Amino acid sequence: MFDYLVVGAGFAGSVLAERLANGSGKTVLICDRRPHIGGNAYDCYNDDGILIHKYGPHIFHTNSEDVFEYLSQFTEWREYQHRVLANDEGTGPPWSDHHLHPAGDCAMNDLVRGRKLPMTNPPYLYI
Repeated sequence: MFDYLVVGAGFAGSVLAERLANGSGKTVLICDRRPHIGGNAYDCYNDDGILIHKYGPHIFHTNSEDVFEYLSQFTEWREYQHRVLANDEGTGPPWSDHHLHPAGDCAMNDLVRGRKLPMTNPPYLYI
């Protein structure tokens, strides 16, 4: 018999299960349809011993030192800086406004003028 049942072992479910169980003396059963925890952020080694991202690469970022320290108990981090450049070659953007999601200091009018600008963001961590 368990005190808690958590359905879903992705980020939210895994954190909830850990928080419920850690130091409480309670037992937690965590269930997921996949045979592993971590949801889409799951990594595994292939037959050649290379770490692969089964569901695609994952980029995590936070401004919270508390969140970073908490998660650091469970993972090793690889530093990664994500930089995106946009260049419209002077013809205007080839996408409609609802597909444009500029980040940081990059503004739509700068893109339309044909400038090549970095879309700056805080540093990301690649897990």
